[in-house]
Parts: sequence; C-alpha cells; structure tokens
Amino acid sequence: IKQNYTRRRLYKCYIAIVTCTVSRAIHLELQPDLSAPSLIRCMNRCFSRRGTPSLVISDNHKTFRSKPIRNFATQNYMRWKYILEKTPQWGGFYERLIGLVERLLRKQLKTARLTYEELETVITQIEGVLNSRPLTHIADDDTREAITPNHLIYGRRLNSRAMLSMDKLTPTKRLRHVRDVIAKFWNRFSNEYM
Repeated sequence: IKQNYTRRRLYKCYIAIVTCTVSRAIHLELQPDLSAPSLIRCMNRCFSRRGTPSLVISDNHKTFRSKPIRNFATQNYMRWKYILEKTPQWGGFYERLIGLVERLLRKQLKTARLTYEELETVITQIEGVLNSRPLTHIADDDTREAITPNHLIYGRRLNSRAMLSMDKLTPTKRLRHVRDVIAKFWNRFSNEYM
C-alpha cells in the first residue's frame, strides 16, 4: 500500500480471512502487520459485526499460537484448534477461499498502488462478491435462485454491487481509479463464476 497519496514509499499490509464453516461466508479484514495486538483488534472488529464463535480453527502461524491470542480466546470463551503442522490440506475449506481471494486480488490489482483506505474499500467489495457466490449448482432450466452465503446469513440475497454513484460527484482521479479497479473485478468475477 501507499502511505497517504505519496509515490515514494510502499508498505506491506495483510488481509485476514475469516470464514464460517457452515455457511462458507467470508469476512476480509485489512491488517497493518502480523502482531498479536493487531490480530486481536482485527478479531474484535470481525466478531462485533458477525458474532463471537465458540470454536476457531486455524493453521499454526506463530501469531495464532501467541500468549495474547490464547488469552483473548479464553476471555471470550472460544476454543481454538490448530491443524496439524505441515498439513495445509486439513484446512481445505479455508485454503480454497484463501486461494480464491489471492487469485482475484492478483488479477485485478496487478501493480495498482492503493492507499490503506482504498485497499480496504476494494476488499470490502470483494467480500460482498464472494458472499454472493452460488454455493450449489442450479440447472439451466431451473428458475430458482442459487443459494449464496448471504442467503444463509441474512435470509435473502444482498445487493452487494454497491458501486459508487458518480452522477452527482465530480470524481477525482483517485476515485475514478478505485472505481475502475472495482468494476474490472466485478466484470471478471461475473464472467468466471456467475
């Protein structure tokens, strides 16, 4: 990411991917680093919006195994399970979503240099797209709507294509750039997955 709107320095940031094992809904949260306090803040934001789980399953990254994270889980009455070391196939359901998010981000952002806030906007849009993906195959002659994670969470399909309305705004160059990145993502995703 870029620091503010300067072109000089780029900084590394991370995306936390939280998924529900039942509904396959996904929650993407942007993090500035891999420290335990940053992860705790990330989980607080996620659980405030989605609810606190009783069980968390993760890989064996050292941040997940740190003492502050174990204390956080204990204080919030969560059991934390780790998959076996060096067996990523045990986390197949979330590894698939990680691969999907990485591939879509890599294809769409390529070398785009976004600020923290702009990247947060893009990943929120991506979260909406992924939660609108069909979970089952519907035959071509079937008139029913495909079940999506949003159906399982909210009981209905959400209008997740909330594009920025540019009619009454005089868009800045940056706003047009972010809008174009999101529009390209939508076009590619709808062509590949819908």
